[in-house]
Amino acid sequence: MLALSIITASWLVDWSTVGPAQPPRCSAPPHGPSSGQVYTLKVDSPDGPQDRCFATRHVAKLPPGPRPVLLYHHGAGGNAADCGKDGAVTTGEPLGAAVSRHGFILVCTEAVQYAPHSSSWPLPGMGGGLWHLQDNVTNATGNRCSEPYGPTPPGYDLRDIDYVHAVVAMLKEEPERYDMTRLFVHGCSMGACFSSYSAQCLHETEGASLTAWSVTGSGLKSYGDGTELPGSPAQHPGEFFPFSPGAEAASPPLKACVFDNLDDQIGIAKGIPETSRELNRTWIERGNRAALTMHPTGGHCGIHDWEEVFECLDDGTGRLLG
Repeated sequence: MLALSIITASWLVDWSTVGPAQPPRCSAPPHGPSSGQVYTLKVDSPDGPQDRCFATRHVAKLPPGPRPVLLYHHGAGGNAADCGKDGAVTTGEPLGAAVSRHGFILVCTEAVQYAPHSSSWPLPGMGGGLWHLQDNVTNATGNRCSEPYGPTPPGYDLRDIDYVHAVVAMLKEEPERYDMTRLFVHGCSMGACFSSYSAQCLHETEGASLTAWSVTGSGLKSYGDGTELPGSPAQHPGEFFPFSPGAEAASPPLKACVFDNLDDQIGIAKGIPETSRELNRTWIERGNRAALTMHPTGGHCGIHDWEEVFECLDDGTGRLLG
């Protein structure tokens, strides 16, 4: 369990140290009353077109009409093999089973899979899925969601933001199944960073279709806050990681659902629960709505009950649970 926690904590990657890209690993085997499928696509990148995939999970017999969609972004080293397998700490219920009970659709995204490499940084020998995140962002630069964007460090690319937009576009091609006016996002650890980042970008294009996103195992780091995250992001005055919260409230409204555990501690990071508190505090300060759920125990990325996440995202509107 400790090894998994460490692997899922590699947030800002030195891309010159990773191994070569590997084939996608998405899968959606049937589990009891749930079913799913795998989609494949090609996404442009600085390395040329890349084979990508995503998988879905839902109850085998969906209720009539298009269903709400929850995008799930895995942690570093992860993949979308066996979409929805992640179990809750207290209830033990897998995410896919919880989704199936409510009749909406889980979409498991997958970062490019990299071969393990002896010099990979910050964790030698690490492989698997790694998300491309932004750094050096401020309220002035805004979030780098599309071309053209502001000054960027050498080698910065938007392949994973382009991938998420491509996933949403593919889902929109099946309006009888996917209700893309009821879109939600969740992520764990490095996937939480990508959840926050991609939620800002999707909010720009999808507007009121995305009303809430949720994270666990990583929140918001700001310059000088005393926390330490892998890759040492937000090292200059005014910088944030993994996204800029802006100076004003999001419009249309966008809620942040923040989950963490007081014992969320890993060897290559310091103060992860503090980043969760910072996300909650900063998002509210900007005039937005946010909710923080902090449990005494549960470790890194531990969700105690998926109902807590669903109810926060739904926010009593029925958009997800109705």
